Amino acid sequence: MQTALTWWQARDVREQRLLAVLELILLAMLVWLAILRPLAAFRESAADRHSRIAAQMPSVRAAAAGIAAEGAAPARGEGRDIREQIAASASAAGLEFSATQPEESGVLVSIAAVKPTFLFGWIAGLEADGVVADRVLVQRNDDSTVSAQIGFSDGPA
Repeated sequence: MQTALTWWQARDVREQRLLAVLELILLAMLVWLAILRPLAAFRESAADRHSRIAAQMPSVRAAAAGIAAEGAAPARGEGRDIREQIAASASAAGLEFSATQPEESGVLVSIAAVKPTFLFGWIAGLEADGVVADRVLVQRNDDSTVSAQIGFSDGPA
């Protein structure tokens, strides 16, 4: 320690100031690399996890609503119109149709933007209830969603 102090005192004032500025720069880099960058990476990964979980929320809510309404809803074809069944399922899932068109044995619905995994999960849930998706046209949007036209009927195609 004494050697370092002697060395420091042997420097003139200009060199001491220059070395002090260098120490501040090194300290700032150390704080940046050891503290701020890991915190930023943690924040980004937390935001990614949040967006993934938020994308799954509508399907979780739909499943919860389905479980809650399971005892109250009529079973397959017991007095429940296919149009009502699809509308109720879409409402519970948080889906909004951009258009609906009644057809002879079902309905044709259009959805402007939906995550593909959510869309196909919703269709699978309807098929488990006896509603058949006999026509599905899916097109990729500019973002990470798709638009879809789906023809549903209440029995095998």
